[in-house]
Amino acid sequence: MKNKIRIKLVSKYPRAFKLLAFPEFSHDDIEWVLDWDATDYDWFVVCDDLPGHDGERFSLRVEDLACPQSRTILLTYEPSSVKFYGRDYVNQFGTILTSHEPEILKHPNRHFVPPVGVWYYGTMDHVRAHPTPSHKTVDLSMFMSFKAQKHTMHHLRATFMQALADKLGDQVDLFGRDLKFVEHKAEGTDDYRYQIAIENHVAPHHWTEKLSDAYLGYCLPFYYGCPNVSDYFPEESFIKLDINDVEASVDVIQRTIANNEYEKIRAIYIWITKNISYDMESYLSKTITYDKVKPINVLKTKKSVCSGYANLFDVMVEHIKVPPEVVSGFAKGYGYKPGDIMVNTNHAWNSVQLDGKQYLVDCTWGSGYISKEDKFVRNYREYYFLVDPDFLIWTHLPEKSEFQMIERKITKDEFDILPYVRRPFFENKINFIGNHRVGYIVESELSLDFKIDDNIKLLCTLKDEEEENDYEGVTYLTKKDGVTNIKLRPPSSGNFF
Repeated sequence: MKNKIRIKLVSKYPRAFKLLAFPEFSHDDIEWVLDWDATDYDWFVVCDDLPGHDGERFSLRVEDLACPQSRTILLTYEPSSVKFYGRDYVNQFGTILTSHEPEILKHPNRHFVPPVGVWYYGTMDHVRAHPTPSHKTVDLSMFMSFKAQKHTMHHLRATFMQALADKLGDQVDLFGRDLKFVEHKAEGTDDYRYQIAIENHVAPHHWTEKLSDAYLGYCLPFYYGCPNVSDYFPEESFIKLDINDVEASVDVIQRTIANNEYEKIRAIYIWITKNISYDMESYLSKTITYDKVKPINVLKTKKSVCSGYANLFDVMVEHIKVPPEVVSGFAKGYGYKPGDIMVNTNHAWNSVQLDGKQYLVDCTWGSGYISKEDKFVRNYREYYFLVDPDFLIWTHLPEKSEFQMIERKITKDEFDILPYVRRPFFENKINFIGNHRVGYIVESELSLDFKIDDNIKLLCTLKDEEEENDYEGVTYLTKKDGVTNIKLRPPSSGNFF
């Protein structure tokens, strides 16, 4: 009979490994050793820190290892904004499994893992009670904390959640120690279709029980936090909120709850962007035909160009009785260089009607991008689902002006001279100060002003027309009184970006 690997697990958190005692967490090849005083084991694993002796705030416990140091693992729990693990401490371990940023927690054998902590959903009895989703009778819940430390994101999280509560009113049921207290989160989760889950730290790989507790109760979470959470959960299993935009977040929540058309349309967008590839072969060889962009053929081949993406979205959305329309126009996409004047329309996207309002969707740009090697690279972007028309107009000009959906319509000439700014510009809430345009004739120096959040890190570069050379010492950035000024001094005559 094969001997099991004995893994001893300890933590300063008494609840950290209790669930491993249940048969659901047994393993054919592993024996979990949960006795803190055990001396017979093959691996030694610590969650956060060793358990302290009675009354110790900081543990002074020492473990005389019964296994090689190479078989020791540290699992971190709190984020880097809350807890710092010193170098001498982490260097005692052979492996570190952490969500901490590499520049903060350094170790030669570290690996990204979400925080290994406890859930607050409930006991194993709560989990066993619902092997499948229970009957949902209420719409929305939110567990709030009034922790508001300003050196962490707790303050921003608390402020955002309070603003949501104020705006949503009786549309959301609030739970928490100072609100409606429940012993287990299951009591504020199981009956609810949706739950608002906001992290108090934002970093890659850092998602916590705030998200997983919602899933344990079969809730669809409105989520803000881990930027790469889709590496762990399907895109359609959560709806993103923007902690910096209360009005937009409330709008998303209310539209979703009002009917499930939002969820259906988003599911269609996600499916298309994740399953249809851009047909670079047909595009480059100029062999795009009407048949190739028919929805049925796009489904069969799983590839197309922009009109195929738009046609497929149009048919699928129409099938769920939501009014869509294909929008054709000009786009500053693949092959475009600042200053180019487009003569013929070159792109297709969609408009869709929700709750009596028109919204814009671009499945092609949401699916990925074309590399410098003319290869399609899939890179899902939620940004182009119900994208803000005030943002999209900088890169997309509809042939029919009613699809601009902005307060003051612009002409094709005005579109041609707009600065070439793309998705990250708007996602980071950068704004122009004064009138800017796509190109300038400069004798010695160009000065441009922007409104940019102080937390955003900037790198300014000047490139030549072929984008082969980056010139050093020719860009200068200063910040004063909320204005970011960028000065450019071209090194010679020529065209630069």
